[in-house]
Amino acid sequence: MLKAIFFDFDGVLADTEPLHFEMFKQVLKDEGVTLSRHDYYEKYVGLDDRGCFEAVLSEHGRPAAPAVIGRMVERKSSLLLRQLQAARVVYPGIVEFVIAASRSYRLAIVSGALRHEIECILDAAGLRKAFEQEARSRRLPAWAAAAQSAYGDCRLRLSRHRGHRRGHSGSPRRGHALPRDRQHISRRAAVCG
Repeated sequence: MLKAIFFDFDGVLADTEPLHFEMFKQVLKDEGVTLSRHDYYEKYVGLDDRGCFEAVLSEHGRPAAPAVIGRMVERKSSLLLRQLQAARVVYPGIVEFVIAASRSYRLAIVSGALRHEIECILDAAGLRKAFEQEARSRRLPAWAAAAQSAYGDCRLRLSRHRGHRRGHSGSPRRGHALPRDRQHISRRAAVCG
């Protein structure tokens, strides 16, 4: 019996990739580096902000110190938050689906996205209270290990809060679903063999 639904964020609940690309492109342009849409979606879309900047700069023969990368991440995050406050990025039908699902299931987000970005989008859509937990992936070398770690972390948090909402009892170890960005999984699976 399904008791909980764990959602990835980007590509499942919201489409922020076009905004991420534009902000990466802008910050990198300020550093004298060009990022094409093709390269972003083919090479960098699955990386966190720090990993993306490191990879792009390295590929252009311009590795940067951690402090420089940190400033770039902060600038990109600031630019992105301004865009997220103005743009509607939640997919059509998601608001209605999440509200309906929250009446019957425990909902959580498992994502590598930054917490404040997730919260900004959920607040704008009026969905923040529908989710019990948010768990970010730890920065691990393998995408699958990161997703697995965040999934386990979220499951543990939900099990600690059993019975907390809507009269649910028991651990969500069984009866859970994990919607995920299918395109991202397919691309990563092809890379991993």
